[in-house]
Amino acid sequence: MRVNTKNSDAIVLPLDVSWEYNQTDHTCDIAIAHFQLETAFDVTTVMEEMLGTSTLLQEKNLGLGSDVYVIGLMAYHAGSKRNLPILRHGQIAMMDQERIRTATGFEIEAFVIEGRSIGGLSGSPAFVLTEGAVRNVYLLGVVSGHWDIPLVSTAPVEKGAVKSGDLIDMFERANAGLALVTPSQRIREILDQPSMRDFREQEERRYSANDKPIV
Repeated sequence: MRVNTKNSDAIVLPLDVSWEYNQTDHTCDIAIAHFQLETAFDVTTVMEEMLGTSTLLQEKNLGLGSDVYVIGLMAYHAGSKRNLPILRHGQIAMMDQERIRTATGFEIEAFVIEGRSIGGLSGSPAFVLTEGAVRNVYLLGVVSGHWDIPLVSTAPVEKGAVKSGDLIDMFERANAGLALVTPSQRIREILDQPSMRDFREQEERRYSANDKPIV
């Protein structure tokens, strides 16, 4: 894992972790691992209160047309000395009311966002903003992928040139600009699984023991 430091560079950290998956939905495209980062790293965290669960989205009147910002990697120029993230802006184009069939054949639960998505943004956080003078930020979910649409090829095909079993690319593909976002609700479910809950409680006890007043 490549992580920015506060010294304007980045280092690669080897990861030896155990991943936690959603135990109730095998199509959920999210995995979580717990590990610690030193204070020398230039990172931030998403607080639990920022998870845009279905209940919170309703309470905050967030839905179709709400502004969404995606922070992720531009694969074509990720940065040579440190990670250089890009910011994409769009809106919620479709709510997660029905499962969506993907190219893998699975039907997943996801929001559709109009976000000018590109390859390399999978795994990026997607944040949704409230309206008003004070705009609060919540984590809508995690980008799972984007849609390509086929364009009919203009290349001529001679009669009899295609034989049974031949694989010939008859189409070019264009990015539709629509991205799939796995809801934060699924993150919440993984965090509430017994193994993750036990780990958090253990860490809370450890920090509490080390955070005693000096007298």
